[in-house]
Amino acid sequence: MKKSYIYYLILLISVSMALTACSKPDKPRELLEIEALWQDPATRKVKDIPGAELYYRESRQFRYDAQEAYDEGEVELAREYAIWSRLRYRTALAVAKQYGAKERLEAANAKVAERNPELTAINQERNKLNTEVGELERQVAVARRKKDDEAKRLAAKNTTTFSSSGADETQRVAMADSRIREVESARQKATAVRADENAPSTFNRAENLLKSIRTLRTQKPVPYEQIATSASSAIAAYQDAAKEAQPGFKVQVAKEDPEGRRKALLKDAQDALGTTYAVRTGDNIMLIAPSSFESGGSSPNSSGRAVLQDIVKLAKSYDEFTISIDTYTAPGDATENLAVSQLRARKVKDALTEAGVDEKRITSAKGHGQENVRYPDHKSGNERFEITFKR
Repeated sequence: MKKSYIYYLILLISVSMALTACSKPDKPRELLEIEALWQDPATRKVKDIPGAELYYRESRQFRYDAQEAYDEGEVELAREYAIWSRLRYRTALAVAKQYGAKERLEAANAKVAERNPELTAINQERNKLNTEVGELERQVAVARRKKDDEAKRLAAKNTTTFSSSGADETQRVAMADSRIREVESARQKATAVRADENAPSTFNRAENLLKSIRTLRTQKPVPYEQIATSASSAIAAYQDAAKEAQPGFKVQVAKEDPEGRRKALLKDAQDALGTTYAVRTGDNIMLIAPSSFESGGSSPNSSGRAVLQDIVKLAKSYDEFTISIDTYTAPGDATENLAVSQLRARKVKDALTEAGVDEKRITSAKGHGQENVRYPDHKSGNERFEITFKR
């Protein structure tokens, strides 16, 4: 009976120890904090700063050590490694800030060193420009006198014998109204191509001339000579406005056909990137840029930058489309890859806006990490970004 009791007691202790060993303790707070730190895309910004790279690598290794210790059930050791990881990263961050301050100081010193010779050169250039401006003013005065003389000559020609022969007021009014109708006809041709929208500066100049002509028409006696001269200038201005407006008018007309614009965008994109990398998905046009980043890198490589240049041209030519950005990585560490892809999305967005694409058109810029593998047999191809044009 005693032996049986001891046997069951040992069995109970063994079962209790097995159950205790199977339960995994919670992650220490320090390990959770360091994991959150490495999920932030900003953490990787210190990677390439001179002097900070060593501490960055050590911080990363301590993070791996902390996770491994936790997986093996050594919670205190995991906590200690996590603390060391954070300390190493703080050191790397301090070195990066110090490097940035040094660069700013060196740039300021360089400007101070260059300032004195620059001031001398500026004074010399200013004196030279003053001389040139004086000469240009003289030439402008001569040209203005010639222009005024030519305008008077044309006005005299248009009036034929009326001004010298003392033609009656009825004839002068009829001639003035005829010239005004010619101006209004030129205006109609300009408005037909929406010159007020596509060539506003030139069109407004013509409008002011027409307004002046109509004011002159109310005077008694009617100053036909002035009206004739201003009418010639107004007609020329409306014609110039119509010519300037043609390209913009053609684009406006094209934009009124959304399906035609989608087809045109797809064709231009395929001509620039290749049919494989420019595809239509429903009413959207997706542009794919594989192998556009080095492994672990956040900035586009030479291939990615070249594709971005083509995309900027397309974005400016088809400015009625909105844009969404999605970035990805090749398979690897899921936590780090998510942070890397998010940083890539920011870099691609910055590249577009710095090249002149309106930021309001960019509706989203998301990093998806190693999700949605597009090239299972070509790992580096998944280091990519995808840009979708939507309307």
